[in-house]
Amino acid sequence: MKKILVIVLILMIAAFFSIRYYYKERLPQAVADAIVKDEYPAIVPEKVVKKIKVASKEVNTRLETVITTTETQGITIDQLIQAVDEVKEDEVRKTLDILYNTDLRSADQLFDIGIENIHIQAFDPAVLRESFVNNVKMKKVEKALKYIKDNELADALSPDVARETIKRMILTKQEEIIARTSVEGNVN
Repeated sequence: MKKILVIVLILMIAAFFSIRYYYKERLPQAVADAIVKDEYPAIVPEKVVKKIKVASKEVNTRLETVITTTETQGITIDQLIQAVDEVKEDEVRKTLDILYNTDLRSADQLFDIGIENIHIQAFDPAVLRESFVNNVKMKKVEKALKYIKDNELADALSPDVARETIKRMILTKQEEIIARTSVEGNVN
């Protein structure tokens, strides 16, 4: 009887760590690869694949803009990753609620709402205002907010998995940009 209990306990512990590894490591990287590389590993659930396919081109384009913009403003990838780690779930939920219930009129207004409600220390987000205002199209913001709300994306992943996915997307996109830049540099 003791052997059976020990075996069951070992199996439960192994299952726990397998599930934890899947959700903390494999799933975030798989989602990042799906968005950035348009690769869909089998571990990504079909319902998630459908949602990714709808938004991936736009997200991928915006992600590249974020990375290149932050670099030109002197913000390192490490600082960007640190900022992602600093964002708190309650701040994001509060900000989304405000955005859902506000008549958004400009990118400046959107930026102000973000700055007022999401607090980061890794860098001064104000240095990104000009680029944000110049690159953000309010129709796309409205469409994105509707998509997030209609598809319940704010609740689709746990905050830790969402945070890890965003970090993996940034790092994967950075690798892609570096690889592309080095190939272009070799061609010229």
